[in-house]
Amino acid sequence: MEIGDMKLEALLPWLSLVILPAIGGLFWLIISTRKELTDYKLDVAKQYATINYLKDVEGRMTRVLERIERKLDGEIHLPAE
Repeated sequence: MEIGDMKLEALLPWLSLVILPAIGGLFWLIISTRKELTDYKLDVAKQYATINYLKDVEGRMTRVLERIERKLDGEIHLPAE
């Protein structure tokens, strides 16, 4: 079988010596980059999400949920228009 002027047999060593290791290297690079990104995200979360900030967010969320619950229970009367 011929592809242009090159025979398919001439492409097989090129494929096994260059292309397959390159694909393997790219795969390894992607996997290691993903792990580094995951580690970085965890580090950022640990450094910037302080306990006081999380308590503040929890308090705001609790107040909003309680307001929604009161609305659903009919305890909050909307102002007359």
